[in-house]
Amino acid sequence: MSTTLLDIQKLNGNDAAVGLIEENLKYAPELQVVPFRTIRGTSYKTGIRTALPTTGFRNANEGQSPSKSTFKQSLIECFIFGGNVQADKAVADAYEDGAAAWQAIEASGVMQSAMQNLGKQMFYGVTNDGKGFPGLKAALPAGGTTLAGDALTIDATGAAATTASSVYFVKFGVQDLTFVGGQSRAFDLGDFREQMIYDSNGAG
Repeated sequence: MSTTLLDIQKLNGNDAAVGLIEENLKYAPELQVVPFRTIRGTSYKTGIRTALPTTGFRNANEGQSPSKSTFKQSLIECFIFGGNVQADKAVADAYEDGAAAWQAIEASGVMQSAMQNLGKQMFYGVTNDGKGFPGLKAALPAGGTTLAGDALTIDATGAAATTASSVYFVKFGVQDLTFVGGQSRAFDLGDFREQMIYDSNGAG
């Protein structure tokens, strides 16, 4: 079983975030199964195979021409992901169970939104959010082929946008599909703090 987002958060010892992830995983099933790993920085270089060596059968006493793989170097980058939440202090204080309970409700909402957003980004990439990472849609373009020349996609045809859909078959792993968290972390929740907020009319 691969390490998941929840496993990483448990290892980092952030109990508050662990609870929020467990509470909201049902809203983002992708994050329950897709592996998650962290890196120390925010990017790394990796080699991607672009061609395979030539193989095949031969006759007795017949030689074979030597061959090799070819690779290209690719930069894998992490993207800044976050969000702000605010609540009127009077509203939080007036909540029946107290301000801390109201903050917990808002924190859960932030986590649910974040996890759903990451799930959508995994599939749709920049179509979902142009400032985020590319997703499966970009990795598997229509008409694309594998190194062996086999089709990566199959078009089931159809014209009505409301009935169109996609199904992805993926292989999980460090060299395949995985989430990457920069700065050796996954989710990092900040504390609520009191401050003056101005409305659209400039009133505090």
